[in-house]
Amino acid sequence: METRYRSERSLTLSGFFDLMETLWQKCGHNEPIFREPDLTNWEQYPCITYHVVAREPAMKERKPRQRETIPDPDNPDRFITLLGQMFDYIIQFDIWAKAHRQADDLLDKFEDFILIYTPYFMQMGVNQLVFERQLEDQVVTAWRDPVVNRRLQYALRFERITPIVLSQIERILIDADLDAQ
Repeated sequence: METRYRSERSLTLSGFFDLMETLWQKCGHNEPIFREPDLTNWEQYPCITYHVVAREPAMKERKPRQRETIPDPDNPDRFITLLGQMFDYIIQFDIWAKAHRQADDLLDKFEDFILIYTPYFMQMGVNQLVFERQLEDQVVTAWRDPVVNRRLQYALRFERITPIVLSQIERILIDADLDAQ
């Protein structure tokens, strides 16, 4: 029996990264997660970095669409129209370590973390979070000492919600226009 997770709120990509970093730390993991680290600082290893590889509209949704219109809780003469657009992201997580075994252990720990907390991320606003691929292992020799790198890519889907405040007259005109179509 498949369990469906329903989002309690809308989450942005940066909100996801903040949530992931906080949850990682609260789980007792000592390895830092950075967006833009100083990889020449040996005190940071092992660590995880991340960046956006690609972003595109999901499901051919090229423009925002009206999701719903609700009464403004602060003003009974106004309504709020919610426009939404889905976006697919490919996020790359790089595992950095001083040795291959250390990199492999951190990779396993990170994959377990993502797998265990995917339902929570979805509850908090991520529409989709799935493993996409692992790229070729690397040993980076650009610094004083070689650094081992494991590269994981995950596919994420988010819905961007934009609220637009309307007066009651504008709401009636929009409804009339939609009925005419």
